[in-house]
Amino acid sequence: AYPEVTLRRGQLPESFERYLDGIEQEERANLEQEMESLNTALTSGREAIDARMALAQHTVGELREKNPELNQREERLKRRIVRLQDEFSDAFEEIEALSKPFLGSLTNMFAIHKLRRRQKKLKKDQQESVEALRKVRAAWVRKVQDAGDRQSELRQAWQEQAIETLQQQSRYDHVRNNLEALARQNGLQRALEEMTEAPELDDELGSTLAELAEHNQVRARFEEALEAVSTSVGLLNGMEKGLNTFTQSVASVLEEQKEYGLKQIRVEVPARVVAVNTTWNALTARVKDEGSALRDPLAFAAVARQYVVDRVTPEEIQRYFESMGDALNRATAEWN
Repeated sequence: AYPEVTLRRGQLPESFERYLDGIEQEERANLEQEMESLNTALTSGREAIDARMALAQHTVGELREKNPELNQREERLKRRIVRLQDEFSDAFEEIEALSKPFLGSLTNMFAIHKLRRRQKKLKKDQQESVEALRKVRAAWVRKVQDAGDRQSELRQAWQEQAIETLQQQSRYDHVRNNLEALARQNGLQRALEEMTEAPELDDELGSTLAELAEHNQVRARFEEALEAVSTSVGLLNGMEKGLNTFTQSVASVLEEQKEYGLKQIRVEVPARVVAVNTTWNALTARVKDEGSALRDPLAFAAVARQYVVDRVTPEEIQRYFESMGDALNRATAEWN
């Protein structure tokens, strides 16, 4: 559906065009926010690089005087790392250029695949060079004991920061130079993934979009059910741990009663505890078996929210156990 929708932009139903335009604007805003964050990170990264370099400068000078061979190896590796990063960025730009034309991803599939293989090799070579650089510096530190561990940490941190900053700069330049194209691409991709109502079109595209919308609806129901189940399981696990701890407290009280011949106590169960406990019977009555979640995930999510997520909140769980603890303390206060 992606290529056909792209080709027919401006010819689709008005409501669907507004839907696409709205998400495209959101994606443009997201990209602009990413650029702003990257710009801030670049400024901080450069400052961190300068600061670490200043701290290590004196020690580095001493190491260079004492270890010219290691220094030469380090400089070669640093130049190689920068070159590999530049080649990685160039390949990234080539892929984007090949993908821009309509159906470019298909017509240039082999060239793009070749570039991606090259990127993978470049990244591996860069990682190996970084590791080699780390080993050079480790040897450097071993040979010059008076440099200390601090200098090694500073130099390694400097190199890692430099690589990260180079990668951030590459991403920033790419987004800045391709903002509109990326906003359209990301917007359309997201719109198709989130679409739950298809536009009315009496052709093959209309059928494809209708099937996609139905698929998205089913996926959304399952995602909602999974979220409800996950939240419920987390809350119930919290209840289980709390009950195990409280059971240990009760066992300790009974042991103390038997050991010292204390009189039998009566614990008044708080109304809050009774109310929470009734939830389990109600939940069991609504959920007959585990298969119900698969047969009707949306209905199961509603039940989970009603009986677990909304009722047995983390705050309610805390009050539940506090109430039981207070009741037990009041009952045992008669022993004092």
